[in-house]
Amino acid sequence: MTKSWVSVLVALAVLAGFAIGFAVAIKINLATADVYLLNLGSVGDWVSGIGALAAVLVTLWLSDKQRRENTEQLIVEQTSRQEGLLIKMVSSGNRPSLVTGLHIGAEGSDKKVGLSGTHFLAEEFPVGRIDFGELISVLVGDQHRLQVARLVAKTFGSEFTGLRLVVTTSLGRFYKELDPIFVEGISRRLRQEQQSLEFSTLNK
Repeated sequence: MTKSWVSVLVALAVLAGFAIGFAVAIKINLATADVYLLNLGSVGDWVSGIGALAAVLVTLWLSDKQRRENTEQLIVEQTSRQEGLLIKMVSSGNRPSLVTGLHIGAEGSDKKVGLSGTHFLAEEFPVGRIDFGELISVLVGDQHRLQVARLVAKTFGSEFTGLRLVVTTSLGRFYKELDPIFVEGISRRLRQEQQSLEFSTLNK
């Protein structure tokens, strides 16, 4: 929850608490109701004060809304195809996005396996500015699955669990669970290679 919304909730809670407390006090002791009312000042002063408080709350809400909208936002989709892993990125924020890199990461680890800047992708990075609603697609070719599998196993271990696709931009990072079909595919390629090596060793 953002600080602005915390401030709004606190202000509303204080206002509601005061109103409830005042009503209870009058109900308990009706004889002092006139004294309370006289000390509260004119109705106009109270209306003005509540209006000022409402204006502050609305300003905080609009400021928080503008801050959240004025950032990079990317929708990342992955599709495993016969020719490889197709990665689509759509800009959905008010601020244009500049995609600077693609990596494979893992939960709880700062390590990464680079996809961009290697021969795994035909596209060069950064891929350019993406305005609202625009889409870019990159493909991790099927011919690179075994090489990717080797690097992933070397970096994160051969369990292939908790893998994430990391999209870096000029202002931040976006994380997406690595496509399970792709993960199973690279895991299978690595197992096949290991079985082939074991078979070759036994037949020497």
